[in-house]
Amino acid sequence: MNVAAGKAVNNPSANVSFPTDNSNQSKAARIIASLITLQNLNGPGKGCPAASTTFLVSYFTLKEFFIILSVIPAQSQLKAIQR
Repeated sequence: MNVAAGKAVNNPSANVSFPTDNSNQSKAARIIASLITLQNLNGPGKGCPAASTTFLVSYFTLKEFFIILSVIPAQSQLKAIQR
């Protein structure tokens, strides 16, 4: 329901997106959409706290992996410049 509406149904001020491709950005957006849905399950701010799920670990693991991948090309470019 939230995905079709583009917002948390039980908290219309909370926008969500649920992209379906397999990019890291889309995976992160889906995790955030899931967290928003759970945190607003019974009304605005009345739901499952994020700390009660494994979604935050998944999100930060994904973001850390994405940061590492973005740093590797930069290091290669730096070595090429130093040569």
